[in-house]
Amino acid sequence: MSEWQGLVTKNQNGYYSVRTERAEYLCKVRGKMKQDNNRVLVGDWVRIAAIDSDRAVITEICPRHNRLLRPPVANLDQALLVTSVASPPMNPLLLDRLIMMCILNRISPILWFSKMDLQTPQSDKELAVYKSLPYRIYTSDNSDKEENQQTLAAIREQLQGKVTTVCGQSGVGKSTLLNAIAGREWCPVQSVSQRIGRGKNTTRHAVIGEIYPSCYVADTPGFASLDYLPPRKEEIASGFHEIAARQDKCRFHDCTHRHEPQCAVKNAVDAQEIAAPRYQSYVTLVAEWEEREKERFR
Repeated sequence: MSEWQGLVTKNQNGYYSVRTERAEYLCKVRGKMKQDNNRVLVGDWVRIAAIDSDRAVITEICPRHNRLLRPPVANLDQALLVTSVASPPMNPLLLDRLIMMCILNRISPILWFSKMDLQTPQSDKELAVYKSLPYRIYTSDNSDKEENQQTLAAIREQLQGKVTTVCGQSGVGKSTLLNAIAGREWCPVQSVSQRIGRGKNTTRHAVIGEIYPSCYVADTPGFASLDYLPPRKEEIASGFHEIAARQDKCRFHDCTHRHEPQCAVKNAVDAQEIAAPRYQSYVTLVAEWEEREKERFR
């Protein structure tokens, strides 16, 4: 029985598509690997034993360099975080949560702001906050096709040789962006619901596609209800670049940057060196973590 190493690109109700250098196989998981701790994820590199020309059995999951359960993907190099400036409106808390998730899981965040032609004074202020952070930022404007083509060329280069997931709430333009990058209809597109003011989720399951040779993109379900929080409360600060850079200067080593005196983070907020909306996101996430911890013991 021939054995190969390949990339899991799709999970179809327990049948996994695995792409190898030789061919693509439809695989089942070997019985002893079906425990929760051995759950195969899209993005996993696995060993397979071929049954015939297009069927195989997954025998081993190769070591991962990261793993996310929501979205259920593994071995991501970077995440393209897509946010619209309007329709639906920007959600800074969700974006800050996604950035934190990336940083804590060793995934490079790339920020993409869509629908710039609908920009408002409020969204302009919100966008300025993220332009001050040390992350790559791209924008798209539905009214400027030439500039969009230049931006798409830059993002294609950014994706080359990487496995990238695409994150953002429904309706922000993830599917439209992926189709533009691919130069073809790579995934279906639907409009924002007029009744609820949110996008209709067009992606049902995590899928990795090779848009270009050695350019893999993981398309994942919408993130309108994403509730990621790290296992330990103190990790939240590490997911905020500007807070992590100052927390060693606080008076107390276990400072939560909320109530304690001589807090370098709060001083930086007062001095407008840390944007107030980013600090508020941090405070909200810490309070959410504490409330979730209380629920565990009720």
